[in-house]
Amino acid sequence: MAKRGAGVVQRGLLWGALGLGAISAVLFGLCFGYPCLPVLVRNGLWLERCPVGDMRLSAEVGAVAWVRGQQGAVRVAPRALFLEEGQEAAQARRFRRGVSATHTLKDGRGEVVSGFTVGKTKREPSGWTTAVTVPDVPDGDYILESVIDAGFDQVTVTVPVPLYAPALVHVASDRPLYKPGQDVLLRSVTWRRTDLAPLDGRTGTWKIIDPRGEVVHEERDAAGPWGVAGTSFPLDRRAEVGTWSAVWESGDAQDTIQFDVRPFKLPLCTVDVTPGAAWFGVSDRVWLEGTVQYASGAPAADAVVNMTLRQTDGRWPMPLEWGEPREVRTDSRGRFSVDVGTVPADLLETAVISASGSVVVDGDAVAWGGVAMTLSEDRIAAEAVTAFGGGLAQGFNNRVYVRVTTPDGRPLRQADVAVRPAWDPTAKVQDARTDADGVAALQVDPGAPVTVVIPAAPVRVRPLTPDEPRVTEARELMGSRPLDLAERRVLDGLQPAIASCGTLAPGGRDVVVGVEVGFGGEVVDVAAAEDQVDRCVVDAVRNARFVTGEARIYRLRWRVPDSLQPSLRVSLDAAAGSADALGTALGEAAVAARACLPRGVGQSGAVVLEGHWRTRVERTESGLVWREHSGHGLSRDQVSCVRAALTGVTIDPERAVSGLGSARVTLDVPRASGVASPKAGTLMGYELEIVASSDGEELGDTRLRLPTGTVPPLRLRASPTLAAPGQSVTVELLRGPGWVGELPRSLRLLEGTIELDEQDVSDGKVTFTIPDGVDGFVHAEYAGARAVVFVRRPDPLVVELSTERDVYAPGERATLVVTTRAGEQPVSASVGLMGVDSTLGQLAPLLQPDDPGRVLVRATSSEPAFGAFDAKALVLGTVQGENAAKAAVLRVQSLPMDPAGDTELYASTQAGPDATLELTEAFYAVYSRLRQSVRAWQAAAPEGEQMDPAGMAKLWADALGQQMRAGEPFEDAWGRPVTLDVLPDELLAQVDPRVVVTDATRLPEDVVDWIGWVRMEVH
Repeated sequence: MAKRGAGVVQRGLLWGALGLGAISAVLFGLCFGYPCLPVLVRNGLWLERCPVGDMRLSAEVGAVAWVRGQQGAVRVAPRALFLEEGQEAAQARRFRRGVSATHTLKDGRGEVVSGFTVGKTKREPSGWTTAVTVPDVPDGDYILESVIDAGFDQVTVTVPVPLYAPALVHVASDRPLYKPGQDVLLRSVTWRRTDLAPLDGRTGTWKIIDPRGEVVHEERDAAGPWGVAGTSFPLDRRAEVGTWSAVWESGDAQDTIQFDVRPFKLPLCTVDVTPGAAWFGVSDRVWLEGTVQYASGAPAADAVVNMTLRQTDGRWPMPLEWGEPREVRTDSRGRFSVDVGTVPADLLETAVISASGSVVVDGDAVAWGGVAMTLSEDRIAAEAVTAFGGGLAQGFNNRVYVRVTTPDGRPLRQADVAVRPAWDPTAKVQDARTDADGVAALQVDPGAPVTVVIPAAPVRVRPLTPDEPRVTEARELMGSRPLDLAERRVLDGLQPAIASCGTLAPGGRDVVVGVEVGFGGEVVDVAAAEDQVDRCVVDAVRNARFVTGEARIYRLRWRVPDSLQPSLRVSLDAAAGSADALGTALGEAAVAARACLPRGVGQSGAVVLEGHWRTRVERTESGLVWREHSGHGLSRDQVSCVRAALTGVTIDPERAVSGLGSARVTLDVPRASGVASPKAGTLMGYELEIVASSDGEELGDTRLRLPTGTVPPLRLRASPTLAAPGQSVTVELLRGPGWVGELPRSLRLLEGTIELDEQDVSDGKVTFTIPDGVDGFVHAEYAGARAVVFVRRPDPLVVELSTERDVYAPGERATLVVTTRAGEQPVSASVGLMGVDSTLGQLAPLLQPDDPGRVLVRATSSEPAFGAFDAKALVLGTVQGENAAKAAVLRVQSLPMDPAGDTELYASTQAGPDATLELTEAFYAVYSRLRQSVRAWQAAAPEGEQMDPAGMAKLWADALGQQMRAGEPFEDAWGRPVTLDVLPDELLAQVDPRVVVTDATRLPEDVVDWIGWVRMEVH
């Protein structure tokens, strides 16, 4: 009984509390205004006035942190939409009570997915969050369908949920170049990013994009077995010429390739060019050999091959004459050879010369071929990779990887390498042995850096070529006319003779001559000024022969260009008397002496002759005595010629005066503009002398220059760098001068962000064991230092392709044999084969077998070690040597840091009423009935009856009633009938009597503002 009494008391207290709460709410409303209590009680939404019409529901639904096979959440954020009195724009408010939601997961076909379970719901400030379990469904596009019910309204929200594993995609086309009208064949492969397993059945989208960036084709597709999808796209015969793109998108993964579309013609033949030797050294004769064949394999006899050479690498410039085009012909077997020339003695370091040949067969198809030739000062070449930015650190035991090759790049495998400082012949020699890639590992203490001299490269100066003489003015004076074609041809024939006058015209001169020609075309007389250049031009013109005809007189102005031969500058210094007359005579003699000097010879500014002179009154002798200087770069014969020209100088007796003094003759040599004098460079660093030998026989020696390097505060060094699953790897922590603090107690071995192992650090070292099933790059890192290890697959996939026979005749069917192995064991695999005519490679680059590596290998290197070994080379297995792999790992810059498995998915969609759409649908439904009523009134109303605003308002009310009785849409989004006072101005204007009534005689002449009338009269 006591317990029952206690229950009565508790119920009484509860009802008392509710009563007090109700009284408090009323008092609160009296103090602060009257809220809309139904909305407040049901939805917890405080509104000072109740809404006009109905409230509507809007909701945002989001999938939060979805991962297949794990728990995620669905977040619902509802909002109440309503109109306030006198307002046209809807208000939106969040509310917290009176909402229920059901959630369903559907697949791309709209069928419900089983296994999608809904858990507890938690209320949050922004809405409700419900825990859900996402089933482990296949990759695809799914839909989260949520039905939100707030009592006053219900809305269905569909959220697209693309559930895809992180993937990598590779796309390839069957060729890089198409003609308009051809079919583009495309293939894609999709792999799961985590373990590179092919994703069978995964859906995606093909897109073809034209050169203007417009998507011209879009196709939904699904990958078949091995994750392979394919499509084709027929190009129109008028397809736009340019670069097109093809895209395969699947989830967040995509790959884009480009292909060209343009008209083209396959070359009928191929050009194969090879150098006469693997590489060439000083004094070696450089030559090329080649073969021209038709596509059928038949030799192209007597074909013209145009060869050009250009330098592509190295500081040493090739001789200028090597760059001149060459033309050769093939023999009866389609072969040809080109003699390039002898390598000069000034060859410096290593240079690469590219030779390309083009051939035109039967005046039609053009084919191209080329090859690179290597010229080397030394018999071997060496490159280095270090841990200190490519340099050596003073006072440290530097680990250096040195690759030794032949000058043309072939590695010296298993060769003995001796290294010592080039500046210290007494220094200890470091010995090492190269691996399968020609890389040796050494420990070097370089000591203090020294000044390393870098020899200057030779300068090639292209010979100066003077301009051609030209006629700048030519007229026949007696006929007052310009020259005709025949007369012009006569002047063209004078060009060689006029060009010879350039020796006497330093800097170039304009010469005007008058020419008298007789009836027979002979030159009767020539008149000009009387200096050396004028006389030279007169002599040239005097030998001309014009066409017969009337007597003529020509005025000709010639531009005589400088011959660009060296000039002689004479300077006189008088001790007594005047040197003016002698200076004039010597100046003319110096101009004439240019004939002694070929273009380009001599050192500009050098003194050629020096002497003294003596003149007397009314005497023509100059009294010159010369002595020769050295260092001017002229030959003895050239100096003798100049001396003779300047010794027999006479002066004008009318200007002769007594005098005595000295004379000097200097050389001025024209040079090509922009050519700088060669200068040697210097480097503060180290120069190593490297000698390679094999079986006691020396293979060659060279020198390697290295800059100074900087030691980081901490380094992590892994050994070995190449490992296999189950193998132990030791990581050393090496502190540098800048290290401050303690070493870590433990280190973790990571694959991306996945922890593989964690071990304690002991004596600055830690040892890990590579777990089974791991391949690719793993690493350990601490305080910005990182050690990288590459784990090779124990059973790498190998693909071999061969033909059943070596030779096939035209028309025979060829059989290809494809073999796939995992290690040594045969396995099933998907192989893509694409065949094109090899001559297409002359028009566009063909797809390479390692092209999938551009998407599969996501680790990157700062630059390839030795220009060849990077992260891609490690993954594809082209690095064979242990030392080469260690050097390649040193250059690995970034590693993919993806989390394991799927990434969390976040997606959201908002849905709610479309107030504009609901209003316009109801309006036009009633408006259609109104127009019918107006047409009926126009036909049946008595004559003279007119439509005024009140009449139109009555007809609209009747049409609205008919719509309501028919059960068809008649309300706006807020549940209000679409009476005239509800309509906005843009819809109300369409109900204006002057718009609806078609017979103007039924309208009053007095025009009433329809919208204003409605706003005043209709309520």
